[in-house]
Amino acid sequence: MHNDFQVAPLDARAKLLTLFVVALLASVGRSNMPALLVLMGLIVLATAVFGIRGYRVTAEAIEVRHYGWSQRWALRDMVDATMRPGIVAGSMRTFGIGGFFGYIGRFRNGLLGNYHAYLTDSSRAVVLRFLNDTLVVSPADPLAFVSQVYRSRVP
Repeated sequence: MHNDFQVAPLDARAKLLTLFVVALLASVGRSNMPALLVLMGLIVLATAVFGIRGYRVTAEAIEVRHYGWSQRWALRDMVDATMRPGIVAGSMRTFGIGGFFGYIGRFRNGLLGNYHAYLTDSSRAVVLRFLNDTLVVSPADPLAFVSQVYRSRVP
């Protein structure tokens, strides 16, 4: 048994940053310098590998689905799942992508401490607390996602 959830569309900040970076890369690409074109391609490829394709809730885990691979967090280790719109405000990126096609990687703020973010819209943030980790995601339908997470935990 599993349920797939779409990722929320990019929020306004992520859209603006993505457009800015794409425009910057396009303007650099006009220089026709082979090294810059290769660098531009590597940036887009690296970002695409970590891009969020969706989320899956199974009887055993929550999966963050990327292009070609997934990450899993065991439901048996989950302590709490709550919708927390805007909870990531004021976060500092410690390692990851801060708005280019989403907010992906390791972040920190005063409310959550250190956490993993795999989200595209902070207004649809769902905080998943595990025994030793915190995960923040943004499914298109946060209420349905949280409901399914709790239904899946029942033995």
